[in-house]
Amino acid sequence: MPKLIALFSTLLTLCLWDLAHAQADNMGAENDKVHVSTIADVSAIQAGKPFWVGFKFTIDPGWHIYWTNPGTSGLATQVKLTLPEGFTAGELQFPIPQRLVHPGDEVNYAYENEVVLLMQITPPKNLPVGKSEKIDGRATWLVCKEDCMPGSGSVSIELPVADSAKPANEDLFKEWTAKLPVENEAEYIASYKTQSSIKDGNGNASIKITWKKIPGDIQFIPGAMETGDLSDVKIAADGNDSTITFNIKNKADLTPITGLVTFTKPDGTKSALVVGILLGGRVTAPTLPK
Repeated sequence: MPKLIALFSTLLTLCLWDLAHAQADNMGAENDKVHVSTIADVSAIQAGKPFWVGFKFTIDPGWHIYWTNPGTSGLATQVKLTLPEGFTAGELQFPIPQRLVHPGDEVNYAYENEVVLLMQITPPKNLPVGKSEKIDGRATWLVCKEDCMPGSGSVSIELPVADSAKPANEDLFKEWTAKLPVENEAEYIASYKTQSSIKDGNGNASIKITWKKIPGDIQFIPGAMETGDLSDVKIAADGNDSTITFNIKNKADLTPITGLVTFTKPDGTKSALVVGILLGGRVTAPTLPK
C-alpha cells in the first residue's frame, strides 16, 4: 500500500509538472524553498579549452531535492542549457546523494541544504577573443518535506573570451568535485566483479568487491532504470570481501543496471564507486589501476 500511495503521489506531481513549469517561465521565478545560482571555474573562456560550470542549489532546512534515481517516489533534478553556436556540453554530474529513509521503509536518494551539480562545457577552437559568450538554461526540481512542490529557475552565466584565464571559485569546485562518484577507488578497492541471471524480465544480480582497506557503512544505491525494479538488497561481508545481492523484477530490456557502491572512510568522508551490471548472465570484472 505505501508503494501504491507513493506511485499515485508521483503521478499526480507529474500531471502538475508542466503547469508549474509554465507558471515559472511566465514569472521568471523560483519557488521559495529552493534557489539556484550559476558559477564557473574560470574567469574567462579560452578557445577550445573545456571549463566547468556549477549549478548551486540552496535548499531550505528540512526540505530536499532529488538525485537521478529519486528512490521510492520523487523526480530527478534536471538542468537544460541553451549553448552559443559551436559550444558543447557534457552530462550533468551529480554528487553522491544522501539516503533518506521514511516511515514504511520508503527510501529516497536526495540532497538537503545545498548541492552543486557540475557540467563541463567545451567552446569551439575558432572562438574570437574580445567578445563575451552567454550560457542560458533552466533548472527544474521537485522539493519535498511532508508535501512536495515542483519548481524551476533560470540558470545563466556570461564570460569574456580571452587568450588566458584565471581559476575562479576554486574552493567550491574543489569541494564538490571531491563529492562526485568515481569509476575507480584504487586506494580502497583491489578488484570487483558483477554477475547477473535474468529470464523473462526477472532474476538477480551480484557485485563482489575485494577491499584493500575495509571501510565503514557500505551501501548500494541503484541508478535510474527505465523499466523494472530492484528489491531485497543485501550486503554480506567475508574477510576483505563484500558481496551485494538483489532481485530484479519486470525488466523489459537488457540495458545494463548501474549504481553506486558508497562507503565511509576513516576520516568520515563519503566515497562512491560507479558500477555497471551487464544482464543475461554475463560477468564483468573491470581492471582497476594500482
